[in-house]
Amino acid sequence: MNTRISALSALLSFLFVSAFIVWLFSLHGTIGLFRSELAFQIATVGLMLLGILPPGLLVIGRSRRKANATGWRFIPVIVLSALGIAVAVLGFAYLNGAPFSPVGDIPPHLLISGSTGSRGIPDIAVVAYSRDHERKALTWGKAGSQDVIEEQVSTQQHVFMLRGLEPGTEYWYRLGNGFTYRFSTPRPEATLRFAVGSDAHFGAGDNRKDLTVGMLDHIADPFSQFDYFFSLGDLVELGFRDELWKEAFRTLSPTMSRIPTGFVAGNHDTLFTGLRRYLRFGYPSAVDLDSGNRLWWRFDVGDIHFIILDFESSGDTFSVEQASWLEEQLKGIPAEHWTIVLSHRYYYSSSLGGYLGKLYDDAAAVSRVTPLFEQYDVDMAFSGHDHHMELLEKSGVMYVVAGAFGGTPDRRPASVSSESVWYAAEDFGYVDVAVGDTETLIMFRNAAGEELKSAVVAR
Repeated sequence: MNTRISALSALLSFLFVSAFIVWLFSLHGTIGLFRSELAFQIATVGLMLLGILPPGLLVIGRSRRKANATGWRFIPVIVLSALGIAVAVLGFAYLNGAPFSPVGDIPPHLLISGSTGSRGIPDIAVVAYSRDHERKALTWGKAGSQDVIEEQVSTQQHVFMLRGLEPGTEYWYRLGNGFTYRFSTPRPEATLRFAVGSDAHFGAGDNRKDLTVGMLDHIADPFSQFDYFFSLGDLVELGFRDELWKEAFRTLSPTMSRIPTGFVAGNHDTLFTGLRRYLRFGYPSAVDLDSGNRLWWRFDVGDIHFIILDFESSGDTFSVEQASWLEEQLKGIPAEHWTIVLSHRYYYSSSLGGYLGKLYDDAAAVSRVTPLFEQYDVDMAFSGHDHHMELLEKSGVMYVVAGAFGGTPDRRPASVSSESVWYAAEDFGYVDVAVGDTETLIMFRNAAGEELKSAVVAR
């Protein structure tokens, strides 16, 4: 009897742990995480041993005839088997978001869409969330006009597309009988101004939410005159936790209610089952999209072209499909136009040393992606991932690292990129960009909004 119980428990443990590991590595980003994180490599090996050890001990014990009639020597097998089953079941539940935290109410906010309107600027989505399934209506317009968009079904995620927007125009919108918000579209004859921040890491515990909020307030201030804001990934620490997304978007909503925002997926955002949560918040399925998919896409503002790439934990994960799409997009952009790339992972960057040795200048990205930038006259590439601010230049392309939007800052780099022009360590901040007709001004600002460094990119 003891033999049968221990054998059955060992088999079940092996099957549960094996299924859990297979499921883990079927998820978006897990392979990249395994390649880049020593702690996850150790945890994975430990999990594999936990699945193999019970049947291994059982086989060894039986072959050496160490079992006796009381069966006490089978107890370690049963205990380890129970532990393996528990780890697999609880790990699966936790990484799926259990205990579940309903999204609840999140105020209206503006998302940039990958659809360029008939008047040469991107369409905008108004998105809000409600605790219960409801049918809502959005009233919107400009001075002297009004339109109403009504939902046809009850839902908790409310998405309203504002299409055909006119340049240089102030619009207002109101969800139901709620507060009236206002935003303005860019003027074609004026400088386009946008802010870039990355790696806020809501829910990390050591992140500085107060400084993130302060920077968001400065960006939202009408005096700052920002047209757009971009969050370049790692908005949350654990992308599979719904409560962190809720916290992040409630914090961002006051800014996003008047400044259209674009999101880029980071490795923490898509961690394990985080991908579906990132897509739900960062690019809902009801938001228009002309090209690419909800992880890599493009939008245009006149002769300024923004390319959003899915480049999370390593250049090795940059897919052939995405590379083909990127080249197709870049081919169609005239050399005299502005081309701006936004991603999470850096291309060139100074960084801390680590157990893998060189952690600066992502080798795969440099060999696979930057040649396209140089061939097709990309002007600027913005990224995060590393928690510092840095300006780099290589073969006519300006690279900007803006990973200081609230996550714990990195120390001074152990490895300095040969392409580095300027570096700010152990500080928080964001990047302020003003795109003119023939010149772009890039300004690095600290958490108080004070300018740290500026550079000019000429077309």
